[in-house]
Amino acid sequence: MEKISAQPTRNFASDNNAGVHPEVIDAIARANQGHVVAYGDDPFTRSAIKKFEEHFGTDIAVFFTFNGTGANVLSLQSLARSFHSVLCSAYAHIYTDECGAPEVWEAESATADSST
Repeated sequence: MEKISAQPTRNFASDNNAGVHPEVIDAIARANQGHVVAYGDDPFTRSAIKKFEEHFGTDIAVFFTFNGTGANVLSLQSLARSFHSVLCSAYAHIYTDECGAPEVWEAESATADSST
């Protein structure tokens, strides 16, 4: 009988497919000291927003999300209204990997029929 490898393939389907990079874990451990006010009124958030402003200017709004799906949904929400639809290929990440997340705010999503 042929042995089947339990080693998963690498892909970009989700930011949850791999472990956290060691430098990220180290940064979290360094930040996990003492007590600070949460939800944007802390030195870490202010530092991150300052870095965004260095790259994109000060006339921006920064919205932190928990994961890639949250970022994708927030991005689409900023571009589309509840009466709009997202048109995409049947192979598009937003269709194949976001598990219906766009439908949270819109009536439906439509995909191009790639079989024709």
